[in-house]
Amino acid sequence: MLTVLSKIFGRAGVTEMGFWAWHRKQTTLWQQRLGLDDYQLLWVALLKGVFLGVLLTLWLA
Repeated sequence: MLTVLSKIFGRAGVTEMGFWAWHRKQTTLWQQRLGLDDYQLLWVALLKGVFLGVLLTLWLA
């Protein structure tokens, strides 16, 4: 398990810093497109997670 994670997040794969830089870029992009602040974006992410969780639950049932 640890070797798989080291291959994914190792020097040859996506680094942790690279992921967080990408994540921040995507967050900023969607905030600008939707005109949301950090607090509103948090609510959007929460509702998106609940929605996807319900869909996954219904799909697995």
